[in-house]
Amino acid sequence: MLSLILNADDFGLTKGVNEAVFDLASRDALSSTTVMINMPNAVDASLLVDFSKLGIGLHFNLTEGSPVVDPLLVPTLIDDQAQFHSQREFRKRLANNRIRKEEILTELRAQFKALRTLVGDRITHIDSHQNIHKAVPVAYALIQFAADWPGLGLRSPARYLLIPFGDSARIVPSLSVSLSMFKLRRGAKECYLHCLSWFLEKSFRIPAGELQAASLRKLDLLNMITATNFSDVSDNRIFEVACHPATSTAFIENSRLTYKRLEEYKILRDGQFASAIRKERFTTV
Repeated sequence: MLSLILNADDFGLTKGVNEAVFDLASRDALSSTTVMINMPNAVDASLLVDFSKLGIGLHFNLTEGSPVVDPLLVPTLIDDQAQFHSQREFRKRLANNRIRKEEILTELRAQFKALRTLVGDRITHIDSHQNIHKAVPVAYALIQFAADWPGLGLRSPARYLLIPFGDSARIVPSLSVSLSMFKLRRGAKECYLHCLSWFLEKSFRIPAGELQAASLRKLDLLNMITATNFSDVSDNRIFEVACHPATSTAFIENSRLTYKRLEEYKILRDGQFASAIRKERFTTV
């Protein structure tokens, strides 16, 4: 039977994000959530342990806010205000070998330790803010980190598409769709992500892949899940659906994702969505 990990990213970012996660967790509408431990509202993570079925993970973050460790220990990760570089600048610096891998590992260990201080041994997995773990230097740091923490889960870099098929659906690798449509540049990227997933699964428990809509829009995916009869989907693997719900967008930097947070929250707390996925399909991997 197909199993789903429904993970709410960005816990700790704002009170509105935290409120959404608490409400959805109380409804058993989430498998797990991941915490941005360097954010001021991350302290609320201590309350997540009250939800015994909820997986709790680290939303490893190097592109927003400030580091957990002393900034002097991670000079290549920060700007002159001791803040993390933006995602664009971070990736540019990675490409130009201006980020030290040992500093990534130092901050990773510190963020993990800070989360353990709040939730103890309840940490089940890691993913990353803005998917930075898909970059090779970050992936190498994660592998080195995993040597001390065997058995952790990790979000798969590989992507799969949920394709409508009558009132059911098919799950196909994004790689095969890209190649069949002769999108060679996208196909090369998808090949890299599948190879990276295979590489990382030697150190982490990794689901088959992250599930997305063919349009790559999260709202399309959540609406499609609501309308899908999963009993007819002949796939026994585990797939992850990442979401970003919030009850309010206050204090959230304006982006393409901002307004979608409210819509995601509305969909996820709706009874139709819950009945479509059925709780017994949930797993924390």
